[in-house]
Amino acid sequence: MYSKSLQKVSEEKDRLKIIGVLLVVVLLLSVVTTLMISPVRAQEYDVNVIAPPDAVETEYGNYTYNYTVENIGTENNTYDLEVTSSNLANFVPSAPAQVTVETNTSEEVTVTVEIVDAPSGSFADITLTAESQNNTVPPPRPPSDSDDMRVTYQLYDVNVTAPPDAVETEYGNYTYNYTVENTGVENDTYDLEVTTTNNNFSPSAPVNVSLDANTSENVSVVVQIDGAQPGEWADITLTATSQNATLEVTDSDTMRVTYRDFDVEVTAPEDAVETGYGNYTYSFTVDNTGTQNDTYDLNAASSNLDWTASTLDNISIPAGDNISVPVTVTIPETAVDGDFSDITLTATSQNNTVVTDWDDMTVTYRSSSYYAVNVTAPEDQAEPKPGDYTYEFTVNNTGTEDDTYNLTATSSNPDWSATSDPDNISLAAGEDAAVSVVVTIWGNSEPGDSSVITLTAVSRNDTGVENSDNMTVTYTRNLDVEVTAPGDQTESEDGVYTYNFTVANVGNDPDTYNLTVDSSNPDWGVNAPEQVTVIAKDEEIIAVEVTIPQSASNGDISDITLTATSQNMSEVSDSDSMTVMYTAGLDVNVIAPQDQTESEPGPHSYDFTV
Repeated sequence: MYSKSLQKVSEEKDRLKIIGVLLVVVLLLSVVTTLMISPVRAQEYDVNVIAPPDAVETEYGNYTYNYTVENIGTENNTYDLEVTSSNLANFVPSAPAQVTVETNTSEEVTVTVEIVDAPSGSFADITLTAESQNNTVPPPRPPSDSDDMRVTYQLYDVNVTAPPDAVETEYGNYTYNYTVENTGVENDTYDLEVTTTNNNFSPSAPVNVSLDANTSENVSVVVQIDGAQPGEWADITLTATSQNATLEVTDSDTMRVTYRDFDVEVTAPEDAVETGYGNYTYSFTVDNTGTQNDTYDLNAASSNLDWTASTLDNISIPAGDNISVPVTVTIPETAVDGDFSDITLTATSQNNTVVTDWDDMTVTYRSSSYYAVNVTAPEDQAEPKPGDYTYEFTVNNTGTEDDTYNLTATSSNPDWSATSDPDNISLAAGEDAAVSVVVTIWGNSEPGDSSVITLTAVSRNDTGVENSDNMTVTYTRNLDVEVTAPGDQTESEDGVYTYNFTVANVGNDPDTYNLTVDSSNPDWGVNAPEQVTVIAKDEEIIAVEVTIPQSASNGDISDITLTATSQNMSEVSDSDSMTVMYTAGLDVNVIAPQDQTESEPGPHSYDFTV
């Protein structure tokens, strides 16, 4: 009986254990299920910092760079800002203490870096860190982000420009002129190295070249072609490396030289418009530009498979000669208004199948009457200073009907503007006219800025008919200077006097000017600084000392002239003069009485002192 009771107690304990285990399992499943179905809260506060590109500066002073602070969280936020420099001794940064950014937007943060006594070639990594003032849990600390740019102080720089690619038809030596430009602010000497990708093209060049700041020089690279097979080529690279820069300052550029004793060039005629079905013949030109007589296999093709194009099977041309090749194009009766085909003629040398060339023209089918227009841009232009410039485009009514065209001028550079004058034009069929496009180069443009100026003409009778053409306008480097003298002066004693002249850089590029000061009276002495550097659109005061000698006589005068001449372009020069008179101790001073208030009209007397 006792053993049965114990057995029941044991069974009851086992049952309770099983129930406990089941309760634990149920609880765990509940927790897991809650975690699985509970949404993960989006990051409420977050930030992304983007640094601007690295920069190279050539003068001491303050420079500003725009970092971007982006709020990528889900709430508006304010971020504490910290800017650091890896070289605090020479590159001293500063930035605002904080910035507020709305969600899903960004703000630019201006970081100022002062370059102080930096050795040429030194640099600093400038890091901007933005830390949220609000916290997201998790993480345990406020979200933050940082990014950096590198600022380098470099007096030395170089740019190498290769000539265009060349094709040669004989073995021997060929000379190509590369341009090496000192784009730094100090005179420099560059070590030169020339390399080739093909030993059958052996290059040589001078060991080095010395250049004054902001000047350039042609460097002759001689390439000897020997053993090359027709069609072989080599990339010839010239590298220039500064001898003075503490960090490596180098640049290179490449041209390709190809050897061919057989060569050919195909030239297509102008595009054509036809108003009927049937066969039309156009004359292509095949030119043997090689040094050997040659025979060329010919192939004519039509991009429109419903049209056909045919020509001769082959043609033989003496070296240096050319022949007109007829290509016949058949426009089928199934053609509809506006159908067209690109007609291509290909010529391939029978002696060297690598030698081949092609060109194409477009043939368009139009019904008996149609609207069409063609716009032709003038040549590209370079302008030396900001302002308005007018260029003449040509608009030609190439249709069969009189038409009026809406004209629109655009500039690819958003900081410049382009305007068509007039904004529409009416032309008879076959007539053309000049259209003026006025381009404005604004004063904040930098040398080297450019814009593609496009004029588009759209038919008013058929808005699907339009044409455009473009030109490129480049704002070039302009050096100019203006000297302004102070007003004439009269001095009553001998001695040294200082007068402030002004030297203004009215060009668009920094410049250094040599200064000379002259006195028309050889007995008077003059002195001034030997040179001055002025940034673009700025001016500097030049103190000119004039010495009136003790031997000067009453009434002596001297014209004092200051001349400033650009070190980069001696033709850029200006001068201005003032006159100084010596009065030998004669002087006068007039003292007025105090201001007075009168209550009645009529004569009143006041005592002045002389």
